[in-house]
Amino acid sequence: MEEFTITVKIGGRSYRLKVNRDEEAGIRNAADEINKSVKAYADNIAYKDEQDLLALVALEERIGRIRCMEEKERIEEEINEQLVGIDRLLS
Repeated sequence: MEEFTITVKIGGRSYRLKVNRDEEAGIRNAADEINKSVKAYADNIAYKDEQDLLALVALEERIGRIRCMEEKERIEEEINEQLVGIDRLLS
């Protein structure tokens, strides 16, 4: 994979990253989504500095990830139960 350097701006700061070409669009999209979330918080809450906004975005993202992991586990359990049922029918 060919690595190259890109610059993304998050929360008013620029960050240089080495990425693979096939990751670039996803990374830029992620940075854009973070900035949209930061702006949404900035428009709706009182804050002292950008760090407060970034902390809220990080918390929101982690909560979303935890929910996705829990949902994935629930779905996997359902699938396993269905597979056991199918196995019983076939036996």
